[in-house]
Amino acid sequence: MGEISDCREPSLPPESLILEGKRLVLKPPTAEDEGPMCMIYSDRITTKHLPQHHRPDGWTKEEMTERRRYQAEQCSQGKRIVFTIHLPENACSGGETSIVAGTAGLTLDEDSGEFGIILHHPFWKRGLCTEATYLCLNYAFTSRSIKRVDWVTAKDNAQMRGWCESLGLEAYDKEAPEMGESVAYSLTRSEWYNNVRHILEQRLS
Repeated sequence: MGEISDCREPSLPPESLILEGKRLVLKPPTAEDEGPMCMIYSDRITTKHLPQHHRPDGWTKEEMTERRRYQAEQCSQGKRIVFTIHLPENACSGGETSIVAGTAGLTLDEDSGEFGIILHHPFWKRGLCTEATYLCLNYAFTSRSIKRVDWVTAKDNAQMRGWCESLGLEAYDKEAPEMGESVAYSLTRSEWYNNVRHILEQRLS
Protein backbone atom coordinates (compact mmCIF):
# COMPACT_ATOMS: atom_id res chain seq x y z
CA MET A 1 0.00 0.00 0.00
CA GLY A 2 1.71 3.06 -1.33
CA GLU A 3 0.39 5.55 1.21
CA ILE A 4 2.03 3.80 4.16
CA SER A 5 5.78 4.16 3.96
CA ASP A 6 8.86 5.04 5.95
CA CYS A 7 9.69 8.73 5.95
CA ARG A 8 13.38 7.88 6.27
CA GLU A 9 15.47 4.83 5.64
CA PRO A 10 14.53 2.00 8.05
CA SER A 11 18.22 1.36 8.71
CA LEU A 12 18.35 4.46 10.92
CA PRO A 13 18.81 3.77 14.66
CA PRO A 14 15.58 3.88 16.72
CA GLU A 15 16.44 7.23 18.31
CA SER A 16 16.34 8.94 14.89
CA LEU A 17 13.77 6.82 13.04
CA ILE A 18 10.64 8.45 11.64
CA LEU A 19 7.68 6.48 10.23
CA GLU A 20 5.04 8.25 8.17
CA GLY A 21 1.46 7.18 7.54
CA LYS A 22 -1.44 8.75 5.67
CA ARG A 23 -2.73 10.72 8.64
CA LEU A 24 -0.03 10.57 11.29
CA VAL A 25 3.71 10.51 11.82
CA LEU A 26 5.67 8.55 14.40
CA LYS A 27 8.76 10.45 15.59
CA PRO A 28 11.23 10.05 18.46
CA PRO A 29 10.15 11.97 21.59
CA THR A 30 11.62 15.44 22.07
CA ALA A 31 11.56 18.00 24.88
CA GLU A 32 8.82 19.86 22.99
CA ASP A 33 6.55 16.83 23.36
CA GLU A 34 6.77 16.75 27.15
CA GLY A 35 4.03 19.31 27.85
CA PRO A 36 1.39 17.58 25.69
CA MET A 37 2.47 14.16 26.99
CA CYS A 38 2.02 15.34 30.59
CA MET A 39 -1.57 16.24 29.73
CA ILE A 40 -2.16 12.88 27.99
CA TYR A 41 -0.66 10.78 30.80
CA SER A 42 -2.60 12.80 33.39
CA ASP A 43 -5.95 12.26 31.65
CA ARG A 44 -7.90 9.58 33.52
CA ILE A 45 -10.08 8.72 30.52
CA THR A 46 -7.05 8.13 28.30
CA THR A 47 -5.25 6.08 30.97
CA LYS A 48 -8.31 4.35 32.38
CA HIS A 49 -6.75 0.91 31.89
CA LEU A 50 -3.21 2.02 32.78
CA PRO A 51 -3.29 2.56 36.57
CA GLN A 52 0.52 2.50 36.71
CA HIS A 53 0.48 5.94 35.07
CA HIS A 54 -1.96 7.52 37.53
CA ARG A 55 -0.63 10.33 39.73
CA PRO A 56 -2.74 12.07 42.42
CA ASP A 57 -1.99 15.49 40.91
CA GLY A 58 -1.15 14.43 37.38
CA TRP A 59 2.25 14.21 35.73
CA THR A 60 4.82 16.95 36.17
CA LYS A 61 7.19 18.23 33.50
CA GLU A 62 10.11 16.87 35.52
CA GLU A 63 8.63 13.37 35.61
CA MET A 64 8.05 13.39 31.87
CA THR A 65 11.57 14.69 31.22
CA GLU A 66 12.98 11.85 33.31
CA ARG A 67 10.82 9.32 31.45
CA ARG A 68 11.88 10.65 28.06
CA ARG A 69 15.58 10.54 28.96
CA TYR A 70 15.25 6.98 30.27
CA GLN A 71 13.51 5.93 27.07
CA ALA A 72 16.21 7.61 24.96
CA GLU A 73 18.88 5.67 26.85
CA GLN A 74 16.97 2.43 26.28
CA CYS A 75 16.67 3.24 22.57
CA SER A 76 20.40 3.92 22.26
CA GLN A 77 21.08 0.50 23.79
CA GLY A 78 18.76 -1.25 21.34
CA LYS A 79 16.33 -2.25 24.10
CA ARG A 80 13.40 -0.12 23.03
CA ILE A 81 11.84 1.79 20.14
CA VAL A 82 9.71 4.76 21.22
CA PHE A 83 7.63 7.15 19.11
CA THR A 84 5.46 10.17 19.75
CA ILE A 85 2.31 10.13 17.61
CA HIS A 86 2.00 13.39 15.69
CA LEU A 87 -0.90 14.82 13.66
CA PRO A 88 -1.49 15.88 10.93
CA GLU A 89 0.19 13.96 8.11
CA ASN A 90 2.51 16.83 7.10
CA ALA A 91 4.25 16.90 10.51
CA CYS A 92 7.10 14.83 9.04
CA SER A 93 7.89 17.42 6.37
CA GLY A 94 8.40 20.32 8.75
CA GLY A 95 4.86 21.67 8.87
CA GLU A 96 4.33 24.09 11.73
CA THR A 97 1.03 22.53 12.77
CA SER A 98 1.73 19.38 14.76
CA ILE A 99 -0.59 17.89 17.37
CA VAL A 100 0.80 15.35 19.81
CA ALA A 101 -1.82 12.59 20.00
CA GLY A 102 -0.03 9.93 22.03
CA THR A 103 2.84 7.50 22.14
CA ALA A 104 3.64 4.05 20.77
CA GLY A 105 6.60 1.73 20.75
CA LEU A 106 8.23 -1.62 21.36
CA THR A 107 10.29 -3.05 24.19
CA LEU A 108 12.80 -5.43 22.60
CA ASP A 109 14.15 -8.74 23.87
CA GLU A 110 16.44 -10.43 21.34
CA ASP A 111 14.11 -11.55 18.53
CA SER A 112 10.80 -10.63 20.19
CA GLY A 113 9.11 -7.44 21.32
CA GLU A 114 6.26 -6.12 23.45
CA PHE A 115 4.11 -3.45 21.83
CA GLY A 116 2.39 -0.62 23.66
CA ILE A 117 0.32 2.38 22.61
CA ILE A 118 -1.42 5.27 24.35
CA LEU A 119 -3.71 7.38 22.17
CA HIS A 120 -5.35 10.44 23.72
CA HIS A 121 -9.10 9.81 24.02
CA PRO A 122 -10.26 12.71 21.73
CA PHE A 123 -8.64 10.75 18.88
CA TRP A 124 -10.26 7.38 19.59
CA LYS A 125 -12.44 5.62 17.00
CA ARG A 126 -10.82 7.38 14.03
CA GLY A 127 -8.57 4.55 12.87
CA LEU A 128 -5.46 6.31 14.21
CA CYS A 129 -4.63 3.55 16.67
CA THR A 130 -4.82 1.04 13.81
CA GLU A 131 -2.51 3.15 11.65
CA ALA A 132 0.08 3.69 14.39
CA THR A 133 -0.01 -0.01 15.28
CA TYR A 134 0.42 -0.98 11.63
CA LEU A 135 3.46 1.25 11.23
CA CYS A 136 5.11 -0.13 14.38
CA LEU A 137 4.40 -3.77 13.57
CA ASN A 138 5.43 -3.42 9.95
CA TYR A 139 8.73 -1.88 11.05
CA ALA A 140 9.26 -4.60 13.65
CA PHE A 141 8.64 -7.52 11.31
CA THR A 142 10.08 -6.04 8.12
CA SER A 143 13.06 -3.97 9.22
CA ARG A 144 14.00 -5.60 12.53
CA SER A 145 13.17 -9.23 11.63
CA ILE A 146 11.29 -9.68 14.90
CA LYS A 147 9.82 -13.17 15.23
CA ARG A 148 7.01 -12.36 17.69
CA VAL A 149 5.29 -9.28 19.09
CA ASP A 150 3.20 -9.42 22.26
CA TRP A 151 1.01 -6.82 23.85
CA VAL A 152 -0.61 -6.77 27.26
CA THR A 153 -3.87 -5.11 28.23
CA ALA A 154 -6.26 -5.05 31.17
CA LYS A 155 -8.86 -7.80 31.22
CA ASP A 156 -11.63 -5.21 31.30
CA ASN A 157 -10.26 -3.21 28.35
CA ALA A 158 -13.01 -4.35 26.01
CA GLN A 159 -12.05 -1.96 23.22
CA MET A 160 -8.44 -3.15 22.93
CA ARG A 161 -9.38 -6.79 23.42
CA GLY A 162 -12.01 -6.58 20.72
CA TRP A 163 -9.50 -5.01 18.33
CA CYS A 164 -6.93 -7.75 18.94
CA GLU A 165 -9.47 -10.53 18.62
CA SER A 166 -10.81 -9.05 15.38
CA LEU A 167 -7.39 -9.95 13.94
CA GLY A 168 -7.85 -13.57 14.96
CA LEU A 169 -5.56 -13.35 17.98
CA GLU A 170 -6.29 -15.31 21.14
CA ALA A 171 -5.88 -14.01 24.68
CA TYR A 172 -3.99 -15.73 27.45
CA ASP A 173 -3.64 -14.75 31.10
CA LYS A 174 -0.60 -12.62 31.82
CA GLU A 175 0.83 -11.42 35.11
CA ALA A 176 1.21 -7.65 35.02
CA PRO A 177 0.87 -6.42 38.62
CA GLU A 178 1.12 -2.78 37.62
CA MET A 179 -2.02 -3.16 35.46
CA GLY A 180 -4.14 -5.43 37.64
CA GLU A 181 -5.86 -8.41 36.01
CA SER A 182 -4.37 -8.63 32.54
CA VAL A 183 -4.31 -10.66 29.35
CA ALA A 184 -1.77 -10.81 26.55
CA TYR A 185 -1.91 -11.38 22.82
CA SER A 186 0.89 -12.74 20.64
CA LEU A 187 1.46 -12.14 16.96
CA THR A 188 4.08 -14.21 15.15
CA ARG A 189 6.01 -13.22 12.07
CA SER A 190 4.19 -15.81 9.94
CA GLU A 191 0.78 -14.61 11.20
CA TRP A 192 1.75 -11.06 10.30
CA TYR A 193 2.74 -11.89 6.73
CA ASN A 194 0.04 -14.48 6.10
CA ASN A 195 -2.95 -12.61 7.43
CA VAL A 196 -2.78 -9.72 9.90
CA ARG A 197 -0.80 -7.30 7.74
CA HIS A 198 -3.37 -7.64 4.95
CA ILE A 199 -6.30 -7.11 7.34
CA LEU A 200 -4.79 -3.88 8.65
CA GLU A 201 -3.92 -2.63 5.17
CA GLN A 202 -7.51 -3.19 4.07
CA ARG A 203 -8.76 -1.22 7.06
CA LEU A 204 -6.42 1.65 6.22
CA SER A 205 -7.15 1.73 2.49
